[in-house]
Amino acid sequence: MRKIKILQINATYDFRSTGRIMADIHKQLLKEERFEPYVIYGRGQKSKDKNVYKVVSNFYAKIMNGLSRLTGVIFGHCLIGTNRTIRLIKKIKPDIVHLHCPNGYFMNIPRVVKFLNKNHITTLITQHCEFFYTGNCGYALDCEKWKNGGCNHCPTLKQATGSILFDRTSLSFKRMKDAFAGFENDCYIVSCTPWLNERASESIILNKFNFGTIYNGTEIRNFHYVKDNGIKEKYNISKDTKVITYVNPVFKDSTKGGYNIYELAKYFENEDVVFLLVGNNDTSIELPKNVINVGAINNAQELARYYSSGDVSLLLSYRECFPMTVVEAVCCGTQVVGFKCGGPDKAYDVSLAEFVEHGNVKLLADTIKKHLKNDDLGKEKRAEIAASLYSKEVMANNYIKAYEKIIADKKLG
Repeated sequence: MRKIKILQINATYDFRSTGRIMADIHKQLLKEERFEPYVIYGRGQKSKDKNVYKVVSNFYAKIMNGLSRLTGVIFGHCLIGTNRTIRLIKKIKPDIVHLHCPNGYFMNIPRVVKFLNKNHITTLITQHCEFFYTGNCGYALDCEKWKNGGCNHCPTLKQATGSILFDRTSLSFKRMKDAFAGFENDCYIVSCTPWLNERASESIILNKFNFGTIYNGTEIRNFHYVKDNGIKEKYNISKDTKVITYVNPVFKDSTKGGYNIYELAKYFENEDVVFLLVGNNDTSIELPKNVINVGAINNAQELARYYSSGDVSLLLSYRECFPMTVVEAVCCGTQVVGFKCGGPDKAYDVSLAEFVEHGNVKLLADTIKKHLKNDDLGKEKRAEIAASLYSKEVMANNYIKAYEKIIADKKLG
């Protein structure tokens, strides 16, 4: 029996969330005798891993980024990267092409989708964010124009496209819609959270497709419960003091909701509670007295120590699809409490993560206090349950099952 060729495409490889996800799947496929895996990507360092191709330089991607901001067409241009990608697809002759987030200004996404469509190449798409059905933005926020007539007069133009001159969102939406037209028989779509499936089913671009959910996974060897983590000792925190961790590398990004920490901290002024702000690069910001600014953490094992030290971990974002900070926290045994923000809302049992009405800081504080007072599950058990759901091995095996279902449906091999 011949090997089934799987070609994954993403902006990065083994770097950042979707790049690591793609690498985890690729490395698992290399261990499987039935599969012959390949990867195409555009950003980051050049990899020496087997069958991995980087098609453009980082400088080229930066130039394409600037061009997209100038023209307002966010997923267009990229002639060199697109041609190289298509040439590699023709050379490899994959049985299945698996698209993740190829939105790093290295290829023209609608053009590649249209190529796969017109050539009847079986394709699996993982929705990690919203751009496949918005045609533009990764987070549609409160805009619902993508549900029917398409985008125009974008209310968050600069945030959505980076453009400050031209609103070309209508053109981009039309190109994405045209690329997917008639692709239903050869294209399978899964999402990293049920929320994205629900959203896609309401769009005029993807509403004719079938959807499934495969949760993202993380490296449990890095993100697991570290009992003797030493964090309280490092910051001279009493052993009886409760710790609330908040991991956010971009504290001033309004979408991430860091500003809520100021009001939230007031509800704990008279409590034996301390907040640890972890990952923030800007150590000059003024914070409440009960918030310690840890600074940037670049090592996964070190970050796991901070997660493990928390009695509760926070998510304050306005909109997220499947933030890895939640996965990492629960895999380290820490209860997550946060605002409802989309993707995470239905992806976790309440014993792992509980979400409340966005913006209701008092309700958030009360929910945190409830979990600080009583943790029936315990860190070891929570970490064990989380690992069984959100490890990279579980994720990769679920994708292999998806590939096998497609192989059976399409009678490949």
